[in-house]
Parts: sequence; structure tokens; C-alpha cells
Amino acid sequence: MLQQLCCLAQVCLAVAVLERAPARFARPARPGPVRQSVGPGFAEAEVSALSFPDWQGFLDQASLAQSCVVLCGARPGNVGSTLRVCALLGLPFLVVIGLSRDKCKKAVELSQLGEYPGVSLVKPPLSLEVHEVLQRLRASGLSLLGLTAHSAGGEAKPIWNLKLTCPGVAFVFGREHDGIPPNAELLLDEAATIPMVVDGEKVTVCTDGTGRTNYR
Repeated sequence: MLQQLCCLAQVCLAVAVLERAPARFARPARPGPVRQSVGPGFAEAEVSALSFPDWQGFLDQASLAQSCVVLCGARPGNVGSTLRVCALLGLPFLVVIGLSRDKCKKAVELSQLGEYPGVSLVKPPLSLEVHEVLQRLRASGLSLLGLTAHSAGGEAKPIWNLKLTCPGVAFVFGREHDGIPPNAELLLDEAATIPMVVDGEKVTVCTDGTGRTNYR
């Protein structure tokens, strides 16, 4: 638990520094209860806590975003945890890859956020693989920063050594069972390690957007 809290504090602090940068766009209005068509690859959904923005519409304005979190795959419970962190830090968008409509609704329920959380859950079409989603995010102008629990052959830097004061950064967290897929790692603009308190532990980065690690 101590290791988890330390890593949580480190990444949250780094993201908080990023959010102090001058904004390039006005944060979207807090969504109320909605019932809307959420674009290609989505079914119509009624969600009282969060809206599901149209995927293409999100890409069209992604380059103007201060930052967002991208989960390459996660259970609804971890998505709910990430939604709470995004709401706490003022991150307006959470992109979740490979999650069905029903599981997205479950994640919203588990987040226990109220009607006006100030964060939107973005769900790409299920037909898109992780690397395809990242390709589209890069093409929209976002910089991709991958968060790992290892040094990636010495290429990844400790997160506190990175300059995180520029807007338009997508924080990419890997899948819970195997991390960021190799073909998706090639698309990252930069990689950062989440420091581990105990050397030699085998860890996987829990994709909850907080930098918490799960120790096996």
C-alpha cells in the first residue's frame, strides 16, 4: 500500500503541474443528464453522470486539449477510479480502448461521480486496435507519453525528469495483463517510468490513470 500511494502521489503531482500551463481552449461545460447518439461504433446511451462524445468529434478538437488520459484496456472498476482522478485534476477527457457500452456504463456507476463531473468518457469504436487509436490521436496533434514500470531499454525517463508544462499531452497507460502493445509502443513520442520503491519487484502498471502499481 505504501508503494502504491507513493507512485500515486508522484504521477498526480506531475499531471497537476501540467494543468497549471496556460490553457489553449475553454474547458467544456460540465455535462448534465444526456441521451444522445455517440457516433459511429456506438449505441445510443443514456448516462446521467457522463456524456460519451463522438469519437471523430473528439479527434477534431483533441489538438486543443490541455491533456487527456488514454487506457489501452481496463476493467470497469479501474476505469471508474480513473474517472474520479480525472475529475479531481481537471482532466476533461478519458479515452478507454476496447470497452463495450455496457462496461462503460458500469464504469460510470462505479465512479460514483455526480451529475456534473467535468470529465467525459471517450470510447473509440471497438473495431479499432490500440495502435490504430494512438495513430489517430497523434494525427490529431496530441503528444503521446507512455507510462511504464520499467526503463524500456533505458529509453524511458523518470516522470519527474520530464517537462510536463506543455498542453496537448495524452498520458497512455498499458493494459492490465500485458502493458502497452509493442506495435503501439512504437508510436509513443516519449516514455516515462513510474518509480518503484522496492527494487526487483515484478509489477504491472494498473491502468487507472494514477500511476498506482499492482505488485504480484
